[in-house]
Amino acid sequence: MREREKNGTEEDEASEERLPGEAEKRVQEEPDFRGQSMWDLGISAKAVEQLRLHVESFFVQQDRPLAAVSIEDVVVEFVLERTRSSQCRLIELVQYVDGSEVGTPTHFVRPMKWNSPFVIVLEMIERALADAEEAEAYVWLDFLAVNHHTTTEQHEVMDYAGLSEYESKAKMGTIVEIPPPATVFKGLSLAALRGLGETLRAQFGERWSTVTTEEVVQEFVLPETETRQCRLVDLPEYVAAESVGRPSYFISHAWKGAFATLLNRVLNFLVSASDETRVWVDVFAVNQHREPLHQQNRQDVMAFKDVVEHCVGTIVVVDIARMNPAMRAWCVYEWDATIWHHGSDALQMLMSEEDRVEIVSSIDIEEAQCFHPGDKAMILQRHHVYLLHKSLSDWLLQESQAEGAAVRALEVARGHERLGAFLSRHRASPLAYCLKYLLFHLASSRLPDGARRQLDEALLDWSFLVRVVRSRNAGRAAQAIGSIPQSAHSEVSYDMLRWLRLAMHELEENPCLDHFVATAWGTAPLGSVPHMKAAEHTARRGWECVEVVGDGNGFCVNRGRNWASTIGVFMGHKGRVRGVAVSPDGTQLATAGEDKTARVWSLSSGECTATMQGHAGEVAGVAFSPDGTQLATASSDKTARVWSLSSGECTATMQGHTGK
Repeated sequence: MREREKNGTEEDEASEERLPGEAEKRVQEEPDFRGQSMWDLGISAKAVEQLRLHVESFFVQQDRPLAAVSIEDVVVEFVLERTRSSQCRLIELVQYVDGSEVGTPTHFVRPMKWNSPFVIVLEMIERALADAEEAEAYVWLDFLAVNHHTTTEQHEVMDYAGLSEYESKAKMGTIVEIPPPATVFKGLSLAALRGLGETLRAQFGERWSTVTTEEVVQEFVLPETETRQCRLVDLPEYVAAESVGRPSYFISHAWKGAFATLLNRVLNFLVSASDETRVWVDVFAVNQHREPLHQQNRQDVMAFKDVVEHCVGTIVVVDIARMNPAMRAWCVYEWDATIWHHGSDALQMLMSEEDRVEIVSSIDIEEAQCFHPGDKAMILQRHHVYLLHKSLSDWLLQESQAEGAAVRALEVARGHERLGAFLSRHRASPLAYCLKYLLFHLASSRLPDGARRQLDEALLDWSFLVRVVRSRNAGRAAQAIGSIPQSAHSEVSYDMLRWLRLAMHELEENPCLDHFVATAWGTAPLGSVPHMKAAEHTARRGWECVEVVGDGNGFCVNRGRNWASTIGVFMGHKGRVRGVAVSPDGTQLATAGEDKTARVWSLSSGECTATMQGHAGEVAGVAFSPDGTQLATASSDKTARVWSLSSGECTATMQGHTGK
């Protein structure tokens, strides 16, 4: 039998949501999918239709049409809630997916973006399955076949780790291509933008220089599109069809800013661009008709991130005298999306140094506002905006003078504190940003009490740390914790830092919770934080613990109560290490190996930062230059070499020795 909730909760929910005409009886012998690979769990066209009806029934009860629902809405509000008690995949619950409609996948969706409208994805899937040549066609859907409960072993070991195989699996089947949303191709040429500017100038007359974007929408866009209930760019009397297409630039701005300022800034910035260059302006490219819940409006709004992704950059129009864009949730979201897809160099923000400081000090997505309150919830819940990458703050705070540096440093630290607090509440998220930067932001916040507590909680959450290591961010994590001054460490952070440095390579070999526990038993001193955490997990699992002193192969449990003098283990050479040297500033270690290479390591993270290859014999010795910018190596090939540490290239080879 498939997983059923013992207390009847899920059965009760199923009976409440049971579709009209659905059979009341349950097949007694259902397939059990709990031990199967997720790659064996595709569903048929019939199961897709049944899923659509279940999901639609759920959201209709909340007065939300299916057109306004994304895949992520379905995962968070439908899938996770219905599988919470049994901590399983949705496909394992018979009340939602008939086991006879499950089979080996023949079709895979690409790209599977969680911000995609659920109904559009399902329509594309149904069309593909109807046209399938296979007698039995099944589609693989991650929101059904993956266990989304991050604390479960099924998620950790079977599903989450296996997602890296998606591309190779998809190549074996038929790809269901999900096209970009239509609004992605609603960019407006600069020539057409100038024409609309002249039309608006005539429309508003003397008010033109002060009229806001919001007033342009209310007094021009909505009335002009009322009859057709469409986007303004779709009206040929205002915009010729050949002027509309894929944009090069996304225009980010606050609706309370002056629209004339927006046009002038954009046109001045692109003064050298051709008239055919297209820009994406939301007031023209989005269907602004929201009531009643308009399908196209919701799909356009949900597609902002797709638009940013398809552009080459974002132009931010700052009219801070009227409205600080950092206080507008959509603006912060657009900046975040730009950096996520293109890096901070793609974010063009023309502003004064004073404006930069005010913006970066006021960025707070939870305090920011939206013109439509419902959009705020969508940004936080659907898009999982994790605020801004540190590179944005660095870029915003670039300065040519040292004056005010201390104030700016304090503001940056406060920004890290906000980022850390926000990410801490979403620690269970599998998204890369949280795994990559949570510990960094907390460690960079100067650790006020709240941030110190959040850092300790994150380090004691080994399910989180397992995902950090699995995502290949262990070195980054150790480096972040290692950047904390010793006087600012708590017992938790200092013990965990020493343990990560000592055991990092072993943890990376098998990043799962059980291996973390076993490694802590073998490497952490008695009574230390990692040792106590391992004991806690052991007791929770009901395991019997037997202390092992040695196994005949050199392995020995650290039975002492003090940390070993070793601060790190550096593994990577394929033979013996012949020599070592520490850099003058104490931040790097150089090693000489009989594998004919020299390596440079970060002492804070334990990561290898450079490998010098070129010697024809083993490297016998290494030495840093006094300024720490170069490394000298001596080899049995009778040569000495000098290497640039910034490029890793050999800058000089000294020959003349006649012996090793």
